[in-house]
Amino acid sequence: MLASRPGALTSEWIPGRPRRLDRLDPPRAVALGRVLAAVHARRATASGGLPGWRTRATGLPGYARGRGRDAAARAGTAAERDLVARATGRALAAAQQASREARPFALLHGDLVGSNVVWPAGGGEPVLVDWEFWRMGDRAEDLAYLVALNHLPARVADGVYRGYGADGPLRARARMWMPLVLADAGLWLRAHGDPGGGDALLDRARDTLVG
Repeated sequence: MLASRPGALTSEWIPGRPRRLDRLDPPRAVALGRVLAAVHARRATASGGLPGWRTRATGLPGYARGRGRDAAARAGTAAERDLVARATGRALAAAQQASREARPFALLHGDLVGSNVVWPAGGGEPVLVDWEFWRMGDRAEDLAYLVALNHLPARVADGVYRGYGADGPLRARARMWMPLVLADAGLWLRAHGDPGGGDALLDRARDTLVG
């Protein structure tokens, strides 16, 4: 988006196309990680959460609990609620391991699927589009979403992490967020008319809790 005013948005057309993120070559994987790091570095705040939350989280553990509540609100069975509870516990443990920064919340994209990453026709850095689910949150969650929802193989994920500059502790935090981002996305898909896709993500969430 370039500008906004009441009743109107001005956006820019980006000549290019999405790519299968799980098939990225090493240079493109590194470039994607570099772009995401730049996004996260654009803004840092002392509190965060989704725009619709009644109260803002004042620490990353509170943010993880809030994300768990978001997912739990869509759970319809006891098994789904149990899955969300266990996944939330994993994300909470990740948040508690984060360094205690004064401004720990970063600007997240929130929906890093392949269709929201446009690769310019003339080459160059990818562009992230469709910011409907932006929020101030734990950057490890965005990394987890990118890797888990796109089912990135190890070689692509490693390139993303290297481009991002993610050290061992941040990579570990991202892995701990994966069950919750998968469960939350799966429940969202089921609620929005894609039960098959939702069930597949819920199954993967269960697998990550076991693995």
